[in-house]
Amino acid sequence: MQKVSRSLTLAVLLAIAAHTALFAGDLRVGSVTIHALDIYSKEEASRGSIYRLADRLHKETRRDVIAQFLLFHEGDPFSQPMLEETERNLRALGFLKSASVVASAPHDGVVDVTVTTQDAWSIAPETQAGSKGGVNTFGMNIQDSNVFGFGKEIQLGYSHGVDRNSIGMTYNDPSFFAPYWRAHVGYAITSDGYDRRFSIAR
Repeated sequence: MQKVSRSLTLAVLLAIAAHTALFAGDLRVGSVTIHALDIYSKEEASRGSIYRLADRLHKETRRDVIAQFLLFHEGDPFSQPMLEETERNLRALGFLKSASVVASAPHDGVVDVTVTTQDAWSIAPETQAGSKGGVNTFGMNIQDSNVFGFGKEIQLGYSHGVDRNSIGMTYNDPSFFAPYWRAHVGYAITSDGYDRRFSIAR
């Protein structure tokens, strides 16, 4: 009984020591491994051909795209709050369904980090139809929020309204010239002219 008690005490002390080391500030980030997963896991894809077809049609997010949104790099001082903020930021990206950023136990003065993301379905077609004042109205749009796995969004659309017809395109980039600098570009040809829009925000 005493041996079991000593073993439990030792295990608790080791766990406390490891947890303390994570926040001690003298550790550095070791290797950073990124796992970019498809829309459906193997278990989910086994449910039917539609799931497998979706995975085949979808281009997985590139690892270098995920890497540019990380707030830390190999060799940086380790910071658990920085990992948590990175995870929140990744989850906020529209083309990702889930994200986790997990630190390993400290070893040799470093902490290895594993980043796992899972893509969301990115292609969204939409149609609209109606009637107003005796005039039929309709429109159609198709949007891809993760074009070729680069995390960029393009939307093409056409609309026929009561007062105006238009055909246009919008482009949204969450890392226009640097991570988290979002750009929006819109251009449309309308029955009464043109519509141009451009904005950058962080």
